Amino acid sequence: MAKRTAKQTLTAKCDRVFSTLVRLSKADAHGDVCCYTCGTVRHYKQMHAGHYMSRRNKSIRWHHDNARPQCPGCNQYGKVNGPGESVIFGRKLSEEGVDVDELERLGRSVRVWTEDELEVLLHDLESMLADLERKREQQHANR
Repeated sequence: MAKRTAKQTLTAKCDRVFSTLVRLSKADAHGDVCCYTCGTVRHYKQMHAGHYMSRRNKSIRWHHDNARPQCPGCNQYGKVNGPGESVIFGRKLSEEGVDVDELERLGRSVRVWTEDELEVLLHDLESMLADLERKREQQHANR
């Protein structure tokens, strides 16, 4: 097996931090989160970060409007997969005020991330996650 490049390693790190950020940002005080498409409730560590438009679309891979918590059944195993899931996902995003047409337009644009850009993105995502974790700890301490 070939050794990962620095860019591949940074991409994987960004994916991991972004996924945690997406799931934890929607979790309640106990860490439970609701699947965006089917409503299943589980601890955020047992959920996935599901994407409206595939992660293959590098331009919006880490766009916050493109990802929501999903259970493994919906995200990976196709419980509500295919066109039906996309319609549900898009409708719910629209109801939240997300401009789905603009998101789809961005998703069709080509983006090649440089190693330096990925390092900056990783730093930004880690900072956002640290802020979220600090906020959750303060809320927990105030109870």
